Amino acid sequence: IDICNHDTGECVFEPIICNDNDACTVDTCDPVHGCIYTQIVCDDDDPCTIDTCDSVLGCVFTPIDCGLEECQGGQCV
Repeated sequence: IDICNHDTGECVFEPIICNDNDACTVDTCDPVHGCIYTQIVCDDDDPCTIDTCDSVLGCVFTPIDCGLEECQGGQCV
């Protein structure tokens, strides 16, 4: 943020802090476009979990509920 200090006549350059308070984004600042919030990809490479993202917790890997069966390769057997 570029502002002028009227008391001193000097320019002041304050950095922008990009933070959308969402654990599911990577927050960066681009000199041309400003704040950029890129969605993260939650993938634990385990076919026996459901991969989601919670805006507070971040990535969540929930085991597939197979009841009394076992999950193998993403299938309940």
